[in-house]
Amino acid sequence: MISKKSLLNKLEKLNIPNFNSFKKEFNNFNSSKDILYDANIKVFQDSSINHKKRLSFLKKINLLCTTQELFFCSAHNLTLSIKVSREIGITKNLVDDSHRAINLWKKIINEDLAINGLIFSYIDLGLIYSDNNLFQLSLKYFSKAEILLSESKNSYNPSVKLYVAKAVVYNQLKDYKKALYFYEKVLKKAKKNKDMMTMIPVLINNADMILEGKNDFKKAKSKSLEALKLSDKVNDNIYKPYIYKTLGQSYLYIKEYKNAEKYLKLSIDSFKKIQALKMIPQAIFDLGVLYYEEKKYEKAEIIFKRAIKKNKTIKNYSLDIEAVKQLSKIYKRNNKN
Repeated sequence: MISKKSLLNKLEKLNIPNFNSFKKEFNNFNSSKDILYDANIKVFQDSSINHKKRLSFLKKINLLCTTQELFFCSAHNLTLSIKVSREIGITKNLVDDSHRAINLWKKIINEDLAINGLIFSYIDLGLIYSDNNLFQLSLKYFSKAEILLSESKNSYNPSVKLYVAKAVVYNQLKDYKKALYFYEKVLKKAKKNKDMMTMIPVLINNADMILEGKNDFKKAKSKSLEALKLSDKVNDNIYKPYIYKTLGQSYLYIKEYKNAEKYLKLSIDSFKKIQALKMIPQAIFDLGVLYYEEKKYEKAEIIFKRAIKKNKTIKNYSLDIEAVKQLSKIYKRNNKN
């Protein structure tokens, strides 16, 4: 085990942004475990770092965790890296990495917070399966997570994460009643704890569910604006691109096209800044739908082609199909004129 000074020097050489401001805090820690655990959190939460760089820094920190044989820090680092990889559309090895994280947490299950780490890993694995429409597997791992909640000393964060994940999957299964039940459960807990960083994504997800069900579009807009207000209040940059996207879609559905264009463009630019690559093709597609609705067919054609091009590495085939359908409508219209 290297000295604290030596470890801090190694961290400093990684050129992590804002490291000097963190260094004072790190000096107050007594162990390498505390330093590396906090370094993981700082890199994961720093909104000035885009996701691609965030993943790179986490991998470099994990090498230090592995060298020091700090299994807790390695498990924590891997859990965070999986979340970031999923955000930027790096799906290869995600299932294997999740099982590796689960095994690491089980290895140190008696350490403080390891139960919570294991719960989060089960939830993340469930969400990875839901990304591939394997919903029964999702619910299976959510059940494993739920069983462990009673063993957690502080179950607030894992319970909130679990209920959000359940709402997401039930929404995908078109069981809107159950999805809404879990969203309301989370909002109630988050408001009680004045946890705005939890309220923001729940409000976004709730608005997205309303848009998908094609119900009350004005209500979706209202929830998106509430999320944006909270996001501004806490200086959030992580969820803001998602808020812009949902807000843009809301304005599109209620035919406020100027606002729709403003927020859809903001979402595309913001997703680029944080390197959330898997979200960009969908946001571009929505902009194409807007131009089509405005009868700006030449613009719409360019945008739909751009969405397909951006989607090549993401391989969201349903998006490709929808974009081709839109292009076919434009080509048919052009042939008639």
